[in-house]
Amino acid sequence: MQNHEHGHKHCDIADSDGPDELTVFLEFTLKHNVSHTAELSSLAEKLRCTGNTVATEKVLSALEEYNKGNAFLKEAIDAVK
Repeated sequence: MQNHEHGHKHCDIADSDGPDELTVFLEFTLKHNVSHTAELSSLAEKLRCTGNTVATEKVLSALEEYNKGNAFLKEAIDAVK
């Protein structure tokens, strides 16, 4: 990909949303993701009860990744406050 200059900006969203709106959106996204982690945890337990260890481990891995992403979102929230 080549670097190029032209007469428009790539940050149109940030231009229309102030820091408060972006913070609210980040907080909403984090809360939304946390609700998914609860669902994944419950799903992993149900899968464990069926004896399907492969599926259980995959869901637990997904849960771990969600938690990592949520930690990054929390750091982003802290950075914009």
